[in-house]
Amino acid sequence: MSNFIPCGDPGLFDEFVQSLDVAAFETPLLRVGKIVRWELFAPIVTAAVTPPAQGPGGRPRFHPLLMFKVLVLQRLHGLADDATSFQITDRHSFRAFLGLTPGDAVPDGQTLSDFRQALIDAQAIDQLFDTFLAHLQQEHGLALARQGVLVDASFCEVPRQRNSRADNAQIK
Repeated sequence: MSNFIPCGDPGLFDEFVQSLDVAAFETPLLRVGKIVRWELFAPIVTAAVTPPAQGPGGRPRFHPLLMFKVLVLQRLHGLADDATSFQITDRHSFRAFLGLTPGDAVPDGQTLSDFRQALIDAQAIDQLFDTFLAHLQQEHGLALARQGVLVDASFCEVPRQRNSRADNAQIK
């Protein structure tokens, strides 16, 4: 009887080995995540979206810098809010870019929308993305498109041709 590679039974180090495999392929996204000095954006983002506390309690917020990195992912890949949340959950490269582990919580679509709106209200979103793109261009010589870098590979239903060859000949 032949032996096959086992699947479905996660081992103790499987996730670690997979992380090493992904890290071996230096994708543009991971490269950008490593070279950007994210601390440049922390004061702007934190000042724009951190309201004064209204009392004790409430759910803890996601870190503002993490949320900005999520918006960068969203804009570069042309994703909607809910699709961004799903892709972060689904794609190991997105989690690696954000510095998240599989056990970490992921912001949902409404949280992303609220965060973006807070940046818009504070008139900080354009400044942040202009600074981000200028940082990549000036310090690292990278020119990124503003959005829509990833092409969506989803399947779409299209109308099927129902005419026979004889029908097509008659139409012509």
